[in-house]
Amino acid sequence: MKQIAIVTEDRYQEIIEGNPYHENILKEERALQVEFEQQHCLVKRVSWSNPEVDWTQFDLVLIRSTWDYFYRHQEFTNWLQSIDGAARIVNPTETILWNMDKRYLFDLQQLGISIPQTVLLEKGSNRLLKNQIKSFPGEYFILKPTIAGAAKNTFKLSKFQPLSGEIETLLAEEDFLLQEFLDSVESHGEYSLVYINGDLTHCILKKAKAGDFRVQDDFGGSIHLVEPSPELKEFGDKVINLNPKSSLYARVDVCIDNQGNFCLTELELIEPELWFRLNQNAAKKLVAKILA
Repeated sequence: MKQIAIVTEDRYQEIIEGNPYHENILKEERALQVEFEQQHCLVKRVSWSNPEVDWTQFDLVLIRSTWDYFYRHQEFTNWLQSIDGAARIVNPTETILWNMDKRYLFDLQQLGISIPQTVLLEKGSNRLLKNQIKSFPGEYFILKPTIAGAAKNTFKLSKFQPLSGEIETLLAEEDFLLQEFLDSVESHGEYSLVYINGDLTHCILKKAKAGDFRVQDDFGGSIHLVEPSPELKEFGDKVINLNPKSSLYARVDVCIDNQGNFCLTELELIEPELWFRLNQNAAKKLVAKILA
């Protein structure tokens, strides 16, 4: 009997009943657990940072709700490398380490994938930022760390306003991306196309709440299961086909840029929400591919 670790983090090791956020995590992971158990596997939910876990007992380590890795990325990297080889990790360690830093967007851009206008600001580049802002179209721009998730330290700023002391401090401490603000994020939303083993299974449209630009449900955003247009699917397929790293699951986040064309905002290969609770067949397909 194969033993499967569905990997979470300390905050979600114990699910709080009545908390919608926690309950959605449980629904997502139970969708996978059901499929594994139907194939006679033994499944455990474990936190990646639990020092008492013996990872050699598992045949497979499936990364799921590890949503603190971007606060503890060096610890998370050390953990991955320490268990690599002891058990099969999905997605693979090499893929995760590449995808952890948003510089991967430049790799994909070089392969022909459209991304928003983006500039890398290495830590301490405060003066460079002030010069770069002037060259950006429109009034607003986005600042986000190169290692982040769930809109951590992500700001929508006006080029006509001075930077706050908080942002000046953050720029001195870590690397950031400077990106043009996409008007469609607020007016239309962001698409997330879910791929299992290279095949599109379903598409979600995420919408920010009124007055916000962050589409995550952490900030009041909503999700809607939608049918992607042929053009959107074609763009998502192109991203997946050009993805240079092995990925059994992937989420392609797409927005409409300020010229009216599709552009890639994120290629999520580590621990993306995949909305299995809206498409059990996608969970079934992932488990089948893992066990094949």
